[in-house]
Amino acid sequence: MDASWLVRRVTVAEAEAAHTARRVSGRPAPVPFGGLSAQWRELVAEMRPGDELWEYDSPAAEWDRNMGSSGYILIRPGAEGHIRLPDGGVVACVTCRMN
Repeated sequence: MDASWLVRRVTVAEAEAAHTARRVSGRPAPVPFGGLSAQWRELVAEMRPGDELWEYDSPAAEWDRNMGSSGYILIRPGAEGHIRLPDGGVVACVTCRMN
């Protein structure tokens, strides 16, 4: 992953709204990110002031090679994270789709 994979900076509320199913009558209320909700809650709990939440999507060439992924990453400016980007490190990630 590099900075070209970053789609846009988002808020927690925007990401949750994009990944919460509509409620079906008679069923429990859906939770943000469904089966990934525990992983999502861990990412949100990791957030500190100054952190940035970004939507990411790998380039088309990665999808064509069956190595694509998309989701959300938490970037901490100045941090040595799992993945190093010019402005900081990725300290948490939720992958929503991959092939």
